[in-house]
Parts: sequence; C-alpha cells; structure tokens
Amino acid sequence: MRVLIVDDEGAKHQKVAQIIKKNDYLKENISIETSLTLSDARELLSKFFYDFLILDLNIAEEIGDLPNLTAGSEFIDDIIEVDTIKKPSNIVILSSNEEAKIQFKEDINKKGFELFNFDVTNTDWEERLVSKLEYQLQCSLQRELIEEQYDVCIITAVDVELNQTYRLWSDWKNVEHQGDSTRYSTTTFIDKNGKERRMLLAQQSEMGMSASTYLSTKLIYQFKPNYLIMVGIAAGTKDDYGFGDIIVPDTIWNYSSGKFLNENERGLKLLPDAKSLHLDARLRDTIYQTNFSEELFRIKKNFSGNTPSTELKIAKGPMACGAAVVSDFEIVKDWVLAHSRKNVGLDMESYGVFYAATNSYVSDTLPICIKSISDFADKQKGDDYQNYSAYTSACFAKMLMESYLPFD
Repeated sequence: MRVLIVDDEGAKHQKVAQIIKKNDYLKENISIETSLTLSDARELLSKFFYDFLILDLNIAEEIGDLPNLTAGSEFIDDIIEVDTIKKPSNIVILSSNEEAKIQFKEDINKKGFELFNFDVTNTDWEERLVSKLEYQLQCSLQRELIEEQYDVCIITAVDVELNQTYRLWSDWKNVEHQGDSTRYSTTTFIDKNGKERRMLLAQQSEMGMSASTYLSTKLIYQFKPNYLIMVGIAAGTKDDYGFGDIIVPDTIWNYSSGKFLNENERGLKLLPDAKSLHLDARLRDTIYQTNFSEELFRIKKNFSGNTPSTELKIAKGPMACGAAVVSDFEIVKDWVLAHSRKNVGLDMESYGVFYAATNSYVSDTLPICIKSISDFADKQKGDDYQNYSAYTSACFAKMLMESYLPFD
C-alpha cells in the first residue's frame, strides 16, 4: 500500500514513520513517500495513485514560501475537482496548528474528512491513525486480489504436472496473497495476434474432485480468467491410445455419482446417476477439427527423456471422473465403460474444474481439460511415462494458448 505524507515538518514525517515501523503488519505492506510542499505533492499525484494521504493544513506551496493556514484545505478542493490529479483512496488531516484546525472544522464541505490532532505528548491520534491504516491496508489487499485478472489460469493436481508446466515458460514470479494459503506463479505469453497475455499457475492442496472444485472456484472468483485449463496425467480406457497421448474430452462425467447395491456374492454394483458437463462447442470444433500432426511430432521430438515408440495422438471423446484412484480394470469395465462405451480416459479432478466454471456467476470462464495417458487403470500402474505424459499435456495446452485460443 502506498502512503503519501504531505507536510513540511520533518519531525512529523519521522513520527509517522516510527508508528508504522512499530507495527509488523503495516511495516511489511506499506511504502511511505513524503512531500514538503504542495507543488511537489501535485506532481506526485498527477503521476501515481496513493492508497492513503496524510496531509498538514498549514503548509507552503513552494520551498521558500511561508506556510498558509488554508493551503491544506484548498489542496483537498483541488484533489476533488481537478481531473488530472489521481485521487487517493483515503485522506486524513494531521495538524498541530489550532487556528488552521478551527477553520477546517468550520468548512461544511470538509465534514467528511477526519482531522487528527498532532501532539507528541498524546498517543490517541497514533492509535486512531494505525486503525485507519490497518483497515485501508485490508481493503487495498482485498481489492488487489479481486481486481487482478488473468487471461489464463492453469491448474494442476500433483508435483509432476506442476514441474513439467513450469519448465515450459520463463520469467515466473511467485505471488502470495494475504489470507490465501495457495501459492501462485505468474508469467506472460504472446497470443496468435501478437498480444501479450497474462497467465497464472496454481496447484491443488491435494488430489481429488473436492480440491479441484475449491481451487477452481477460488481462481474464477479472484482472477476471472478467460480460460481455466487443467493439465496433467490421467488413465486411458481405450486400446486405441497409448502412453503420452493427449486426452481433450468433449464431455466429462462423474462416474461415482449414483447408488451402490450389495448383490451378495457378486459384490457391490453401482447404479449410476451420472452427471455430465461439456466442453464449449466452439472450442470443441477448434480442437477436434484441426490437424495437429506436425505440432504433435515436434512435442514428442523435443522431450528429453523416456518416450514410447508410438506416435503422439489426440484422444477425443468423453472422460470419466471419480473420487478415488482406480487400479483394477474390472472396475473400469463395470462402472465406466458399461455406461460410456466411447469413454477415453479416467481421472479424479476434471469434473470439479468444469463444475466450478459452469456454475460461476462472476465470469464467463471457459474450462478446458488436457490430460495425457500415463497408465491404464490396472495393477500395472507405474511411473515410467509420468514425466512424458505431464509434458505432452502441458505442451499441448501451451500450443493452444499461443496459437489457437481466441481472446477478447
């Protein structure tokens, strides 16, 4: 938060600075700038926005001029009326001149501005000033969080996905927000029209649909991205596709929604009440009707690690999402393929991402799931191709963002 002190008394500058430095919360989040004259303050306010202005009443216009009892009050009029002056979010008067304070109190147009009596022997004004600064700081941090918008937010569930995504861009900056335990990383990219776009990367606190729904909702409400893209690894459920192949589902359905029946010796049977959510039709057309063969060849060629012998492909069709890891393909056949014959993949998070975006009322964020096959939901689960699969997923997302997705 930026604070500007407009006062020609060095002792007052020093006292206010000491008060702020004694408070850890204020000290860590406030930068103080000072101005000894009104002309200097006008120049600063013509260039910069300040969250808080601390103003003396009896102050000179220029260095060498005598202080004027009404100068501070008239300066407030200028702030209000002059369009070229950037208006501070909050203004308080801090003065020790009794005559100037009396005149200020009698001005009916100044009733909305708080007047503090500067007195080095009395701490009452200090406590009031600290309270106002703390509240203004809370407002500024919250507004900064809410108004900070990104063109794309990327969400991952586990470290291998985050790490492979992180490597594809440079100039990352780590961002922390007051009261928010999630760590964010931000960078930029150039879209197909040559315009710089802002992106943000965040990882769930744990795997699963609940965590993806929570983080996705937070991203949408705080950052209002055009696109919310989940990248990472998933299980394949069709023989047509192999390790690293990129699943871009046009439909995501929650296979764990329904009722379990106990059929004695046959065990549990799921009576599904499957809920499904769909990829935006325009995005589906773009992704499903484009020939990405050259891009896919380059993606595989550029990976420096273990790769399968098969060509890299796009897996198109529905993907199932459930609340638990599946390591028995019999479950896939009974609970997934029995109810969605064309299903191409299986994961634990994607439905939560689509659910959060579909049910948001604060933005028109479009969700996209891009997950590459790293196993086939059986007992042979391994991590031989986890890095490769996380890489192909993140690379395809990067290529879409830079060359195909429309913005604005």
